[in-house]
Amino acid sequence: MLIGLLVIACTLAYFFVARQPSSYSGPLLVLDHVYSTALVLVLLGICAGVGRRVFSLTGLVLDRSLDEMAFSTATGATLIALSILLCGLVGLLWLPVILAVLIAWSLFARKEITGLPQLLARSAGQLRPVEASSTLPLIGMAVLAIVAAVVIVQALAPPSDWDSLMYHLQVPRHFLQEGRVYLPHDNLHAAYVGLVHMLYVPLIALGSSTGPAVLNAFFALLLGLTVFSLAARFFGVTSASIALITLWATTGILMVAITPRIDVTLALFLILAQYALLIALLEPTRRSTFLLAAFLLGSAVGVKYSALAYSLALAPLVLWVAWESTDNLRETPKHLVLFASLFVVAAIPWLAKNIVLFGAPLYPFFADRILPPWLASLYGTRAIPAGVDLAALRAVSGARMPFNLVDLFLAPGRLTVEQEGMHYHMNFLYVLLPLSVFFFRHKVFAWLLLPALTYLFIILVPFPATNLRYLIPAFAPLTVAVSYIAVRTSNRFFSASAASLLVGSMAVLSLFPSAKAMRTWLLKSDVLGSLTGATSTQEYLATGYSLHYQVLQAANNLVPADGKLLLFYEARGFYFEPEVIQDNAITNWTLLEPLMRNSESCLESTGVTHVLVNDLAVRYYVRRGMNPELLRLDSLPEFARRCLTVIHRGQGFTLLRLNRDPRVE
Repeated sequence: MLIGLLVIACTLAYFFVARQPSSYSGPLLVLDHVYSTALVLVLLGICAGVGRRVFSLTGLVLDRSLDEMAFSTATGATLIALSILLCGLVGLLWLPVILAVLIAWSLFARKEITGLPQLLARSAGQLRPVEASSTLPLIGMAVLAIVAAVVIVQALAPPSDWDSLMYHLQVPRHFLQEGRVYLPHDNLHAAYVGLVHMLYVPLIALGSSTGPAVLNAFFALLLGLTVFSLAARFFGVTSASIALITLWATTGILMVAITPRIDVTLALFLILAQYALLIALLEPTRRSTFLLAAFLLGSAVGVKYSALAYSLALAPLVLWVAWESTDNLRETPKHLVLFASLFVVAAIPWLAKNIVLFGAPLYPFFADRILPPWLASLYGTRAIPAGVDLAALRAVSGARMPFNLVDLFLAPGRLTVEQEGMHYHMNFLYVLLPLSVFFFRHKVFAWLLLPALTYLFIILVPFPATNLRYLIPAFAPLTVAVSYIAVRTSNRFFSASAASLLVGSMAVLSLFPSAKAMRTWLLKSDVLGSLTGATSTQEYLATGYSLHYQVLQAANNLVPADGKLLLFYEARGFYFEPEVIQDNAITNWTLLEPLMRNSESCLESTGVTHVLVNDLAVRYYVRRGMNPELLRLDSLPEFARRCLTVIHRGQGFTLLRLNRDPRVE
């Protein structure tokens, strides 16, 4: 009865808050947060139930409740995301259809869904200390509880990071507005929209803009539980507790987990696949986990392309498991073919989506670069104009320093474009990794660590100026490895109690940078005020993201609702009220300039009525090392003189009106 009343109250609060302007604040926002969290929990419950049902039908049995919860959630999430993708590809991405799909899955797994409370209870039991005198598992549970509170609270704040406002939320919203999966007129980042974004679709359709971040926060917690379960199975509960604590010492995991960005969720899928292979390695009779690993690896490709690099890094382990799983060498090729088939089946729908939209499965990799549709309509072709330097399409990469270990540990902000990069602190226990050479005789240790190191090699050697977020998939296995090294090394030189005190103290101390970063993040934009309803969305953005808020205020107040705003050097289109043309790659003017150079046109055929130039972003990128000549800034003033009139100058941005807008002539 009480739960029913709470559901009704949260739903009514949502309908009320949804009709209020972004300046609204009040206690009903708390119920709106409960509504968003409840949506995510329901979605995760359906995912877990569907995964358990599939395991039941296929005869796959997992002997640990934590494993069953993690593997079933990832498996069910894949199947549900795939069904939503298919709805989008056939033009049925409507809320009633999406709800019907979720209801159908719920009916399919109704028995398994009703059994989830018991599964959760058994899973919680695995986190309890084996011995009454053991305190490390209790510390691990306490840290996990604190992390859960922090990431969920922060995820419930209005979305604000650049990539989320540019495409993680914006592209799924475009899909819903059109009722189909398609290539938006200004967003080639649709190529990167995949499995996790399909799970965002029902959340956004049901009115929760914070739901995607909350979903990722729960996936991050599931990553922590998976790390604990893996380490406990192969290295003991002490190493598992240290791993559960120190996973969060890599601050980037926390910073990404509170947003709709997908790197932490990718790490979950990949560590689950590797975990399944390690189970199959030690228990060759359990071939089902070998095939489960194939399915999860293919699904991970649907999350993000870099899963292919990790799959390549895992290839030797796959070969080894296939060889050891049979006494008859002739059976090994059959196992590998079956593994490859499941991998392809899981990955192909997401690659096919890109073939439909871009004509290339891994666009923009291994493909000719194309113009976004709004520019292609002006040029009459999707091909990049001959006069454009292709280096300009990768200009932003020049704002990152090449990877190096000194900056990784002492100045991580130099290695990533986002301003939050200064908080991407590394787990200082990683300095123990050189000691791993003394532990490679442990078969599981070797097969856990080597693929992670190989993945880093594959990513960093050809792309030294990569974003630190792309390294997150390696952090989970590295954390388990250094935790085991720390425990074994301390036990070698100290008594059991002294060793436990030493590694426990080191683990807790490793969290200090993360705690400091989370405190900064909580205070900079009044997250707690947003949580309690004391702070509106407007006030939240104005407090923590004042420069972007000023841009939004100027555009939303001065551009008519039926106007169209062309953005130069600005891509965060989510909060703009007029229709916008985003500048995702900071190339809108670079690609437009050859057409405008010898033309009297002022973009009349595009319907553009206003232009916004984010000068601050240009200065930021140039200061970090981007080559300004690639932006062709010298020719922009002439275009502005001929076609535009300044209507507002703000701090770091200029808003202009097209002179030939018929509504103002």
